[in-house]
Amino acid sequence: MENQSRISDLLQSALDNLLEEDFKRFKDKLSHCAFKGKGNIPPGWLENANKIDTKNRLMKFYGAEAAVDVTIDIFTQIYLRDAAAKLREEREKACNSPSEEIPSVGVSPVGVEPTELCRGSV
Repeated sequence: MENQSRISDLLQSALDNLLEEDFKRFKDKLSHCAFKGKGNIPPGWLENANKIDTKNRLMKFYGAEAAVDVTIDIFTQIYLRDAAAKLREEREKACNSPSEEIPSVGVSPVGVEPTELCRGSV
């Protein structure tokens, strides 16, 4: 459960950094493309969703680790390569960090190994 909290923080930070127009493009792509063999999130799930709701629905639909991969993939597809690279880098830092703190998010879950976030690495 702690790992899910760490991933949630990474995703929330990534979505919070999007401009509103980029966030709309992200949700549109998310509802029209199938990822990880699970299909696409139904458009009704995202219609009025804010960034927190979107993050929660991403994690519920795809699972925590796959949600990061999907987010990186969509960022790349909608030409937000810097945002994709930053999320990938933050996940790698969390995976390789000897401490349990996630860089730039400031969360220090106890008892979670940084390598637990690496299972879904792109």
